Amino acid sequence: MQAQPRLVQVQRRAAEVRAEGSPWPAVRRIVVSRVEPLRPLVLALPALAALREAYPGAWLGLLVRPTTAAFARLVGGVDQVLAAPSDPGGLAAILREFRPDLLVSMSSGGRIPWAAATVRIPHRVGPGGRVYSPLFERCADVAPRRWGAAHEVEQGLALAQRSGARAGEARFPVALPEPAVALSREWLKEHRIERPFVVLRSESCGGCTSWPAGHFLRLATLLAAEGFRVVFSVGPEDRATSEALDAADVPVRRAPRFTGDTPSLAAFLRSAAVVVGNSTGAVHLAAALGSPVLMLHAPWRGCEPARWGPYSASGWSLVADAPGAERWSPRDRARLGPELMATISPAAVLSCVLAMLEGGTPRL
Repeated sequence: MQAQPRLVQVQRRAAEVRAEGSPWPAVRRIVVSRVEPLRPLVLALPALAALREAYPGAWLGLLVRPTTAAFARLVGGVDQVLAAPSDPGGLAAILREFRPDLLVSMSSGGRIPWAAATVRIPHRVGPGGRVYSPLFERCADVAPRRWGAAHEVEQGLALAQRSGARAGEARFPVALPEPAVALSREWLKEHRIERPFVVLRSESCGGCTSWPAGHFLRLATLLAAEGFRVVFSVGPEDRATSEALDAADVPVRRAPRFTGDTPSLAAFLRSAAVVVGNSTGAVHLAAALGSPVLMLHAPWRGCEPARWGPYSASGWSLVADAPGAERWSPRDRARLGPELMATISPAAVLSCVLAMLEGGTPRL
């Protein structure tokens, strides 16, 4: 397959106003829904920070999946974390008990806006152009067709602005608890890992084709040959990475594997010199914490950096690019995607990482 990797950086446009709206008076309780995996939740943090600034005296609740509640409790400015139940009746009961004056819906689907309408939340803001959009008092057109490729961060900020927030620099308010920092520090000491070290996170990226696990193993070997310590970050459900490491050659098989919970993972990622991985929640978390990040992307819409790249001055994306690949059908993506992603060689990624370790701009 003829392909050429392409190195890009997200154009951050957080200061632009896309969906202006004035704040409502006398709003005392706000609930923001982001009942999705970790990646969308991390990218919603700038919108939460903007809403906190717009309504400084309001009680701010964050409605999330039970699996992301531990991370949600690290978000600065959030007063209460609500775990969304699976049944609609339970969801309505939680909203009724919380008694919000304002709902800002960043979740997909109509389940939450319908529950909000059922319990008669006075003010409701959400995306326009959906079947359930008439349930909102105000809508923001966050579809990419209106103002170009829409990054998830900017989609969330558009909803915050429609709710009365002002434009400004994108901020990711994550407060790391001292026990998590201490646990990470102790783990690094136990494994005799000193800075600088590189973290590899090879978990799969949802519906987007991932960089091959074997390439991550080869990259680890190349980095070790350059004299850098490598740590694999392995999530609790990331069996594929664990199995690939178990089957690897001895030096890579013995590489340390960090498997801590979300708070300790955040502290660990903040200590990394560079984090390399697919566009997953953990890698976006590293970017949010200020760690240099290199993400690996497929080129088609819905996976590209313009929407899912690291929203950070020290974040970069390496895209597998082939003529016409962005127009492939879903069947062709499933069939040819792994081969296309494999065209990003470990040597190319190594070149980028070495430049980043020197504090420079990655280069191929």
